Amino acid sequence: MDAKALVLDKLVQRQAHLFELQRRLHAPRSTTHPPFITISREFGCPGVRLGLALLESLNTAKLDAEQWSIYDRRVFDFIQGDPALNRRFFEEHMERRAHEFEEYLHATFAQAPSDLALFQRWSAVMRELARAGQAVFVGRASHMVTRDLPGGLHLRVVAPFEWRVIRHMEDSGLSESEARTITRLKDRERQDYLHRYFGGGAEEAGAFHLVFNAARLGVEDMVKLVTCQLERMN
Repeated sequence: MDAKALVLDKLVQRQAHLFELQRRLHAPRSTTHPPFITISREFGCPGVRLGLALLESLNTAKLDAEQWSIYDRRVFDFIQGDPALNRRFFEEHMERRAHEFEEYLHATFAQAPSDLALFQRWSAVMRELARAGQAVFVGRASHMVTRDLPGGLHLRVVAPFEWRVIRHMEDSGLSESEARTITRLKDRERQDYLHRYFGGGAEEAGAFHLVFNAARLGVEDMVKLVTCQLERMN
């Protein structure tokens, strides 16, 4: 296992441990709805960076059972590729909700994804983690997958196209023409994915609690606004 895989392995195992603590803390019969956050972003806008900044703010002086965790594409891909972790997340906690999740799929999506089995696996994980609370989800259409669950705070980060092109140039070292082409391609891919699986409206402002303009607001300002909103929700 290479160094990157080892880091992800430790991250996933830690978050599996936190999930267990949170699941026990919020028993199935509890009437409370622990909070969770989803972050949707346009390409070139801060997503994981915002999520990590939120964790740093939210986890200050927190006990283990109250710690927040972050989940993005890399974590879900790693979970899906590891048999032991698959058993950990899917067999123990997800199969008992299989019937419920099938009904949710039929009621929610405009059409069944071509990779339905894979989609169902990580979506079920996401929903179970959201129920446990103290989770930040970055991307993966998380605001749509969890939109019917109570306790969610759904965020969207946008910015003008030219601002995002410049930011991608700075981050990747690409030329302006290359960054412009990739930004357009990524925008189209994300729009096609959301429209194909969820229909219209997935990126409209009405689908979110807060919409941030990254060209106007820094990550620190976003974190302050999110934490204030969380306090109002509790």
